[in-house]
Formats: sequence, C-alpha cells, structure tokens
Amino acid sequence: MNKLFKHLSLWLCVILTFGLLTGLNVSAADTESISVTESVLTISQGDYYRIGMSATNYVSYFIVGSTSSQTKVSVPTTENGGDVIVYVGEDETANTFHVYIYLDGTSIYADVEVNVQKTYSKTTAVDPTASTSLSVNTTTLTLTNEKKVGLFTKSDNTAVAQFSVSNSNGSLMQLTLGQVVIANGGYYITVDTPTAGTVNISETDKYALQSIGILGLYLNGTYVNWP
Repeated sequence: MNKLFKHLSLWLCVILTFGLLTGLNVSAADTESISVTESVLTISQGDYYRIGMSATNYVSYFIVGSTSSQTKVSVPTTENGGDVIVYVGEDETANTFHVYIYLDGTSIYADVEVNVQKTYSKTTAVDPTASTSLSVNTTTLTLTNEKKVGLFTKSDNTAVAQFSVSNSNGSLMQLTLGQVVIANGGYYITVDTPTAGTVNISETDKYALQSIGILGLYLNGTYVNWP
C-alpha cells in the first residue's frame, strides 16, 4: 500500500511539473505582440507619414504592391518599438500598397495599408525649376521653384527672399507658381499646393518682401499673410 502510494505520488508530481512547464511556455508565447497606432494611411507622392509602433522584439518589414524604388520604410532599431516612417516615392504609380511589419522570430505581424494620393503625374508634373516673372510696384522679380522652395531674385540674380509651404507632417510640398494678385492694399503671389499647408518664411525675408509691397500668398484660393 505504501509502495502504491509512493508511485502515485511520484506520477502526480511528474504530471504537475509537466503541466506547469507547459503552461509557462504557452504564457511566454502569448506575451509576443506587435501593434501600430494607425493601420490605414493616405500619403501623397513624394511625402511621408509617421506612426507609432509597440513591439516585444526587433522587427523587419516587407513592402508589397509598390512600383517605386523611392518608396521605403524606416523602422525602429530597438526591441521595444518606436516610430515607423513610411516614405512614398514621387514616381509611385500604385494606388495602394501594403507594409507588413513582422516581429522577428515569429509569424506575428502588423499590416499597414497605404493609399497613395496622386499629386502629379508624368504628364502634369510640376517642373521643379519652373519660374515666373513678377512686376510689383516698380520692381521686377523672378520667382523660381527651387526644390519645393519659392525663391525671389532680382534681374541681376541677387536673391531677395524665399519661402516654402509644409503639410501637417512638416514636410515641404510641391509648389505651383502663379502671378501677382492685388488685394488688401498690397500684393499676393498665387501659389497652389496639393493640400492645405503652413507658410514658412524667415523674419528677414518677410520684411524684405513687405518693403516692396508683397504681403503674402494667394494660397489655394485663400489670401494668407506672411506669418
């Protein structure tokens, strides 16, 4: 009887120990996770967007459906997550592509869908070096689109001022330049951008333009004074 009791006790210990270890292994697997703050994005060609990511390990990613070599993703290099930045190439022709972010060593992943907003195409692209001649009071200026920066110069190519327009992410937007509009007792430069944005100009450049009567931009159909 004692021997039987000892054998039963031994087997019970083995079973309990095995069950405990198995339970610990399952719990460890359950702690692996990855999540992103946004899973559906809309990004313009040539622009980028930043989202947050939480992860329990290092991550890697795959881009599926993109047509541009300029489209890329920046992921955190730490195992605790961080910011993920999705860049869309200026020549991206896909309407939608996906970014799959995998937790290293697992089959766990986050799927980020990116919808591409077409800001220009091969036939309607804004020439980055396009310029327009402006007559303001007795001054003639040339306004040139220099890599998403509007540059005012005099006839002798002396720089007068420059400005840019950034989107909600802080990245500069492509400019479509127009002519001078007279309003509010001064002059405004017609500028169109893909989306609404914020005008950027230094205090020095603002005063230089105000001194010759240029008060701001006629931006996407709205008068905007220099900030």
